[in-house]
Amino acid sequence: MRAARSPPPPLLLSLNLPSTCPSHNTKLGEGGFAYVYAVCPADEDGPATASSAPTLALKRTLGPDPDRLAAAGREAAAAGDAAAAGPCTLALLAAGRDGAAFHLLTPLAAGGTLADAVAARRDARLACAGYRLDGPVPSARLAAAAGALPPCLALALFAQAAEGVATVHAAGLVHCDVKPQNLLLMEGGGLSLEDGAGEGRAAPSSGGGRAASEDNDEDAASAASLRASGAGSSRPPSAATAGATGSHAGPFPTLVLADFGSARPAPLPIPTHPAGLALVEWADAHTSPAYRPPELYDPPSGAGAALTTAVDVWGLGCVLYFLLAGGVSPFERVAGAAGGSLALAVLAGSVAWPDQGGFGAGAAVSGGGGKPNALPPPRRVAAARALAEACLAPNPADRPAAAEVAARARTLAR
Repeated sequence: MRAARSPPPPLLLSLNLPSTCPSHNTKLGEGGFAYVYAVCPADEDGPATASSAPTLALKRTLGPDPDRLAAAGREAAAAGDAAAAGPCTLALLAAGRDGAAFHLLTPLAAGGTLADAVAARRDARLACAGYRLDGPVPSARLAAAAGALPPCLALALFAQAAEGVATVHAAGLVHCDVKPQNLLLMEGGGLSLEDGAGEGRAAPSSGGGRAASEDNDEDAASAASLRASGAGSSRPPSAATAGATGSHAGPFPTLVLADFGSARPAPLPIPTHPAGLALVEWADAHTSPAYRPPELYDPPSGAGAALTTAVDVWGLGCVLYFLLAGGVSPFERVAGAAGGSLALAVLAGSVAWPDQGGFGAGAAVSGGGGKPNALPPPRRVAAARALAEACLAPNPADRPAAAEVAARARTLAR
């Protein structure tokens, strides 16, 4: 049942907007006719000073196209509904139209996007192993292994993503664009090299591939450097994530789901074939191909056909794969390896896990509290992969609900 809509947040007018205070604001990004800035709010004593640190993010969608401004209004309404329905979605502090622009004000994500944080952690681990931009190029296996997060860290972050998706569904919406770029790291900042470090070495892949040391001596030496690397900033525990860290090395950052520009009511009927074609056209413009489910490439139509919340569960499966397999969606990997079409890879539904011999999880270890992890790491890896594959069931009806996915991920992360 859809949650009751909350009153829209007020538009805060006491902002140092980039047009009036450019030295105190930073443009974070842009796309189409929208611009996102890190901004400093004015306080009761007047405008921010040069020493003020940005704490808010302001998204400005420029007009004068009324359809564009109406879409920004729908995004604000969806974000407000989601925030009122539960946790793990980005809070909407203010929203409203100001002349030919629509403003959305949210907290600033200190750690950036999950995609950027994983890439930065991968690059830092490769640097520890001696790889630089102007130096030797790591093998594809080593690069993927350096990007893969230890299972406990991946699952702790993923559980929050799934909880955010479940919150959106409780609000009667389907997000339609769940991906690492739309998951933001809030409290605790980005990912350090220490996060999840207590998990040690990984078991060989289920595909029976050889360990890295059997394939490539240079990779084996680099793998040892990566496993030994412990540089990185520590952070204080976050109350929002302390319960999800279990007994492994943590704490972990707080993660929220953001960007509701593609959100639609759920379920969304698809009564005719032309309606299905229109949905495909809409998906091409508003969703990301590598995280788009089969039903947005080839939707059903007719009596009873509808787009459901299972769309977002597919996106969650891709996100968990991204975290476990080195920073790429499963279908980017398949299409890239075969040199084929991403759409055909998604429709085929084949998920292949890379051999990361030597990285990630390892023999069972005890955490800071002296209690052993609930699952030995090889079993944790297998269980995490099974959860991702359940989310990636080709038939939407076979995918678990987001709330169930979140509960399973929290259990595995302990």
